[in-house]
Amino acid sequence: MHFSNKAKYPWMLFARVFLIQIVAYNLLFVGFLVFWEVIRGGVREFYPIGFIYIFGTFFISSLLSHLVSRPVARIVHKAHFLSSKRLARELGPVDDDLLVSEFGEFAEIENALNKIDRKIRKSKDSFNREKEEIQALMGSVEDGLVSFALDGKLMFFNSHFARLFLKADRIRTEESIYITNIFRAPELFDAFEKVKNGGHPIKITLYLEDLQNSFSHFYAVTLAPLRKIEDASIYGVTSAFHDITEIKRAEQIRIDFIGNASHELRTPITTIKGYAETILEDLQRGSLDGDTKKFLEIILRNADRLTSLVEDMMEIHSLENDPDLNFEEVSVRDITQQVIGDLAVIADSKKQIVDLKCEGIDLINVDKLKLEQVLKNLIGNAIKYSDVKSQVKVIWSSEDNGNCILRVIDNGPGIPEHHLARLFERFYRVDRGRSRDQGGTGLGLAIVKHIMQTHGGSVTVKSTLGVGSEFICTFPSELSVSRT
Repeated sequence: MHFSNKAKYPWMLFARVFLIQIVAYNLLFVGFLVFWEVIRGGVREFYPIGFIYIFGTFFISSLLSHLVSRPVARIVHKAHFLSSKRLARELGPVDDDLLVSEFGEFAEIENALNKIDRKIRKSKDSFNREKEEIQALMGSVEDGLVSFALDGKLMFFNSHFARLFLKADRIRTEESIYITNIFRAPELFDAFEKVKNGGHPIKITLYLEDLQNSFSHFYAVTLAPLRKIEDASIYGVTSAFHDITEIKRAEQIRIDFIGNASHELRTPITTIKGYAETILEDLQRGSLDGDTKKFLEIILRNADRLTSLVEDMMEIHSLENDPDLNFEEVSVRDITQQVIGDLAVIADSKKQIVDLKCEGIDLINVDKLKLEQVLKNLIGNAIKYSDVKSQVKVIWSSEDNGNCILRVIDNGPGIPEHHLARLFERFYRVDRGRSRDQGGTGLGLAIVKHIMQTHGGSVTVKSTLGVGSEFICTFPSELSVSRT
């Protein structure tokens, strides 16, 4: 039978069995000599036999000790193989049927070890499979999952939590990471202590910094205790970080929209109501004067403003919920020149030049009326917000990937960077007073954004203070752009 040379032979057991046999055999021999001397009166004739007996007992004891020690050594070898990967590597491979030629209890021990081995392998395979499933599940969860020991030491985290809060170099180090190393949020630490001491789950909302990307985020954090199965004692705290930044942003946009819409509607309504009351009082006194016509013109102008606001709001609602697009081939040069012509009076009053260039693009398959709205809003804004004797550039071009690009460039005052992210929100104004004086509803850029989205495209803005702004509309290649 094969036995690895790397296995440790049980010399202690061998020596013990050997000595026990030697002592037993020699005591038996001495006892026999004493008996013979008493009966026969001499033992001299037994000297040769005694030496042979002594050597024979050494040989027989060694053989029997080895026969007993060998299966024990192999059993120990297999036990080490089952208990430790390190010892298994050191001792080498082990046969599945170590003791097939052995007898009695040794064979039973071998069978028991084989059963244990099969159970361990089965449990290990099941554990590894469940571990992979859990890791795949934790990796696919969009929430950041983490667990801490009672002292705040990090025990487990999923990949999303690592991307949000842990630096790569910190993950690779073997140093312990604590909750205080990751966060600077007293409210989170307080919640951690309450869960640890009270044993009840807690939900809180946190405003935290994304350490990887330097963005501010809102998180809904749920903390719950981890308990031992045997005595239900708490040994840690698990937490789930759910990013609610978009929800918070949507709530803020809704709040801003209601506030801005109310303000935009209240101004013309207040004006109409005030002048209407004035005219009514004059009628009651029978003293209408020359100001009545001016008052009526103001009322009409504000009524028109209300009409424009309502129409723009209905336009956005239609674009968001049920956009009805009529696609047709449109000449980008013709439609742009038409819009420039419609706005020529405003441009001429400010002695501005509107320059049109069409580079590699002639026809585009879009909703003509919607494209006209985009051009009127962007070119109109460029004219309104640019200085006297300035220049507005309108450039159509195509990209290598087939996308069609519309760029409207002005050399006006520019837009501060902190306004750019919210510029396409409804009723959002960079300069509320100046924008309202220009006659806008505050919905033009929001309409542009929604029109581009319904066409599968996008709109972005670049701006530098004191230099000017550039609005970029990207139409996807699927709109069958034809090139000249």
